[in-house]
Amino acid sequence: HLHIPLQSGDDGVLRDMRRTCSTRTVMARIEKLRRARPGMVLGADVIVGFPGETRTAFENTCRFVQQCGITRLHVFPFSARPGTEAAGLQNQVPSREIAARARELRLLGKKLYRAHLRARIGQPAAVILEQECEPGVWFGTSESHEKIRVAAKGKYGQLCGVCIIGLQEDVLLASAAKSTGGGL
Repeated sequence: HLHIPLQSGDDGVLRDMRRTCSTRTVMARIEKLRRARPGMVLGADVIVGFPGETRTAFENTCRFVQQCGITRLHVFPFSARPGTEAAGLQNQVPSREIAARARELRLLGKKLYRAHLRARIGQPAAVILEQECEPGVWFGTSESHEKIRVAAKGKYGQLCGVCIIGLQEDVLLASAAKSTGGGL
């Protein structure tokens, strides 16, 4: 799992934010990462409603997130902070529009994440056991930062090999495959 500070998927907005990367550069780096680590799960921070962000620029961001294969989104509505350069920029986006865009992008993020989770069914995973919710049933986190519920004999901090067998809400369900060691 890797989390990147994308900020926007529109070159004009990135330029206005004074970011040094273009969407082309970001995509090239993601492709390079994916070649080095197939199956890598990507998360990203995105700011919506930066001054001058048009509806088209926002839609470009939505498309870019999908093209990159980002599955975990942290969406931040822009808020002007007094004394900052961005607060004095022209073309401030109305707060209602910022809130609507944030909701829309969060919904897209949920859709992308749920699709990612569904695609994990039938795959193996390594899970660190974190909380025994009932005897022999644990909640844990996978190497891809997914929440997993697994029936397993184990102890806190133990790494457990599992097979993903289902999905409930945003939690993967798994059966234990093997233990790979003691606690942390």
